Amino acid sequence: MNPYPISGLNTFVFKIREPKIYYEKDLVKQWFHIPVGKVVETKEGHSLTIIHHGSINKNKGPDIKDAVLFIQSSIIRGDVECHIYERDWYTHHHEKDINYKRVVLHIAHKPVQKIKSPVKHTLLLKMDSRRKCSLTKHNLSAEYNHLLKNLCEKRWQEHLQSISEKSRYTLLANVLGKGGNEENFKRLAKHLDIEQLILSNNKKKIEIIESTSKSLAIDWEHCGIRPAHWPEKRFSLFIELITFISLTNHNEFTDYETFFYALSDHCISGGKSILTECMINYFLPLLATQAIKINDVEQYALWKTSWRQLHLQNPYGFIFKKFGNVFSRKELTNVGNTQGLLYLDRQFCKKGFCIVCPLKCLKNDVAKN
Repeated sequence: MNPYPISGLNTFVFKIREPKIYYEKDLVKQWFHIPVGKVVETKEGHSLTIIHHGSINKNKGPDIKDAVLFIQSSIIRGDVECHIYERDWYTHHHEKDINYKRVVLHIAHKPVQKIKSPVKHTLLLKMDSRRKCSLTKHNLSAEYNHLLKNLCEKRWQEHLQSISEKSRYTLLANVLGKGGNEENFKRLAKHLDIEQLILSNNKKKIEIIESTSKSLAIDWEHCGIRPAHWPEKRFSLFIELITFISLTNHNEFTDYETFFYALSDHCISGGKSILTECMINYFLPLLATQAIKINDVEQYALWKTSWRQLHLQNPYGFIFKKFGNVFSRKELTNVGNTQGLLYLDRQFCKKGFCIVCPLKCLKNDVAKN
């Protein structure tokens, strides 16, 4: 659903309400927890094997894009849509939306006898409460601070690796591309004439960005994004970041505060929150890798410590929702803790891994069993 419709982007805009006890996103999670290669039976009685789950779609269209399935002795490729009730295909008016033409599998929680979706294959999934995080204040290890620090270290190493392997503009695109525009910003950066951009005046810079975007036929996503965060409104910040990267000698900075002040002074289109994200995902790891190259141990330690001690203005939404009952809001605004929890979520929050969660006091779990 697009709460801020733009003319021509989406003909059908409907307000969708879901039951409060169970949500479509829970079905999406269950889909990704089904192991690749596992055989399940569809509502129609056919055996279905997952070859590739596909990827979560955060924008308009089906919940899951580009899945690969083996069913009825054939490999089929397409999208997957999830609903609580099978009839929701029509309740949500997908039959009128061209974005749903590639749906090959309809996942539903509750079947309906009289009203069926036009999708050939339907998979019914029951509510699975085991997906909820079982970490609580009662089973949290007394050494959780030390354990979170170890997880944060692993996340830090991933950032350093990304700096070595990926383009600097690619990493910034991940920050600017809110709501699924990451790849669009990457394409834009790849095809920009950076030298021409830097030498042009401000008005010309915007024209270069807009003309390049138009020539690439970039379809910017707006679905579910607040107007203040629409990609077109981040063009100015994108230009300022590119200019700052290209014209600034990063080696002249010896502390975090001075660097952030210079960044804020140059990138006037960005608020503290998004510039902090740039520091987390690009600038501080970059400064650390530069220190490694010249074997400056003190500078490396400084940038690493600065990274861990950064604070967000507000906790990440899904991190707060998942771990807010265990950690305080203050703890969840600390970047070191948040980055450790991000690593934890990706590596351990899976079916069968809950019992080996590194933050749990295992004695409590053993006693319960």
